[in-house]
Amino acid sequence: MKKLKFWLILLVVLIVVGGISYTTYRFVIKNMQEIELKEQDLNPPTLTLVPVTIEEGKSYSVYSFLDSCKDDVSSKCQLSFLNEEMQNYQNPGTYEITILAKDEKENEVQAVTTLTITGSGETLKEPSENEPKTEEKQEPVLENINPESTVVQKVGTTSKDHIESRNIYGTTCEYTITTYYDVYSDGSSKETGKSERETGCDFANYHATLEELSAEAEVQMEKYTDNITDAFGLLYQERLTRGLSNLTFDPLLLTGAQLRTLEIGYSNVYSVTRPNTNVSILDELNIAYNGGIEFIVTGSADAQTAVSSLLNDANFKSYFEQNAFSKLGIGLSLVHNKYIWVFYLVG
Repeated sequence: MKKLKFWLILLVVLIVVGGISYTTYRFVIKNMQEIELKEQDLNPPTLTLVPVTIEEGKSYSVYSFLDSCKDDVSSKCQLSFLNEEMQNYQNPGTYEITILAKDEKENEVQAVTTLTITGSGETLKEPSENEPKTEEKQEPVLENINPESTVVQKVGTTSKDHIESRNIYGTTCEYTITTYYDVYSDGSSKETGKSERETGCDFANYHATLEELSAEAEVQMEKYTDNITDAFGLLYQERLTRGLSNLTFDPLLLTGAQLRTLEIGYSNVYSVTRPNTNVSILDELNIAYNGGIEFIVTGSADAQTAVSSLLNDANFKSYFEQNAFSKLGIGLSLVHNKYIWVFYLVG
């Protein structure tokens, strides 16, 4: 209720002062709605897993099996194995893995997948039309199968990679798409899931304008409202703890910071000099400010981790500990599998 009251007050102030953008209005309303929904959340997340194949001696974690975990209220999922044994398999074989997912209200769901550990140097390969389909090459082998039986049984898993190139705002990236299959005793296979990872980008031709980035900025802002709000709350409380003036969560700075996260992610330019212009984003958006700092944090979407990094930076602290700098804007985006935060602290 305290968070809801804060956002109601902020919305009233924004309307009275004027200048609220549509994107920021959606951000505030979305946050209010999600806070109300969390109080009534009775549904567990939706958990989707993929099978995993590793060589003997390699490690794995609960996230190795994750395809997606989505909750109808919160973007946060807490994952764990059903029991400790499932995180310690080492010997070759195929094991059933059960993973639990919980949301912030402790609503829980389970899903089952498989872990296949191959012997050192062995790999599982998808049967193709151009090579013999022999039972001896498949892992694991099931014993006591009648050769004359027409019953088809699952005998293992396999995976196949292919490379896909994507161009976004002039930046070209290559992704490795892994498709997973169940393999059966008759030599057939059935697709069970996919995963992807970015393996390299060419940023030389990045050319996006702020207008082109604006639609995605709104989507990412709505996706990470909880994270942004948590980061603001931590910095707000830190200011009070140090006996300094309150921080103001400025809606225009919020918009500028969110656009900046995307510009950094897609251009891979982290310096103050922007990739397409020498003008700052705040100047391009005609946002008035009296000095300040832009600070970039990468690596984690966790608000506590990002704020701790800020407070350990001497340059940020020199501004943060001055009452003259009291307006705050925060942006967070996930670009090419990397979380990027931008903090604006200005006067």
